[in-house]
Amino acid sequence: MLYVEKGKMKVLFYSGDGKKISEEILEKGDLVNLIHEYHGFEFLEKSRIIYVKQGPYKDKKTDKKILK
Repeated sequence: MLYVEKGKMKVLFYSGDGKKISEEILEKGDLVNLIHEYHGFEFLEKSRIIYVKQGPYKDKKTDKKILK
């Protein structure tokens, strides 16, 4: 889950093979439930967000996957 307290950002959604599926612009007060496995962020303005991730994660390697 991600909540935008201040600012403006773009959330990008990707398929498992790294192809962009869609994107959404979020602004102050917006909330998104990130149930899709692959996503990324681009900040369009100085922002403050609350980002809650469900674990558990064993280590940094299992926390993130870099798509190329």
